Amino acid sequence: MQILFTGLALYFVFTKIPYQKVWVNLQNANVIFLVSALLLFNLSKLNNTLRMDRFYRTLGLDLPILKHIKLYYVGMFYNLFLPGSISGDGYKIYLLRDQKTTNTKELFQATLLDRLNGSSVLTWLACVFLVFSDMAKLYTWLSVLGWLGIIFIFPIFFLFSNYLFPKFKEIFISTLIYSFAVQLLQVVCAICILKALSINSNHYDYLAFFLIGNAMTIIPISIGGVGIRELVMLYGLQFLSINKDEAVAFTLLFFTVTAITSLIGLFFTFSMSKELQNISKN
Repeated sequence: MQILFTGLALYFVFTKIPYQKVWVNLQNANVIFLVSALLLFNLSKLNNTLRMDRFYRTLGLDLPILKHIKLYYVGMFYNLFLPGSISGDGYKIYLLRDQKTTNTKELFQATLLDRLNGSSVLTWLACVFLVFSDMAKLYTWLSVLGWLGIIFIFPIFFLFSNYLFPKFKEIFISTLIYSFAVQLLQVVCAICILKALSINSNHYDYLAFFLIGNAMTIIPISIGGVGIRELVMLYGLQFLSINKDEAVAFTLLFFTVTAITSLIGLFFTFSMSKELQNISKN
């Protein structure tokens, strides 16, 4: 299903934009900026691991940080390259369920809240960029929507998370700080990709729709968010005089950065289960 949606979405995008022009943009991208984007993306994922570690420690699950980093990359690999009913998050829960200090239900709650925590910051930052974008100047309702998000997202998330997940109340602020580090590093990563493509204008618009597209990729209907980001960019930026070839090249380069990073998990996939079993026995 994910492969079908991804294929259909990309086919639709490239019926609107000549793929040859997108390919030219990709070929001319600045390698130094792309390497910088790759490093920043991996830094964001290390912060993501530290945030998840806070949730696990609240459950009494004390994984060595190096093994937790390996586990996170394995989850990324499963999320991206093995679409289907077993996601990366589900696989991590499967591997951790035998640890003595926790159970499957608690692991699921921690994983879900970790996702929601990151999504709340991602959506908040999208609202900030949206308020300052050229789109908001053209459509006042977008500006109003952005300000409503800026004001209400965190209070609503605070009430929601503390009501449904009171066990994690004490780490609300600390995990939110990690989420800001994660998303801000990915914003700088996105700026490096824009620079790699020599895109020097409309950055607020690009970043707003980039973050909106990232938020939508949480819905597991495509492989690594491919197709979703492209559709968001195609329709979100169509009312501005923005080169759509460059916009699609931007999203494809971000996916490439994600894919290269996710491949790291392949090297840990076969040893991860045994390493966690050894921890469980100790």
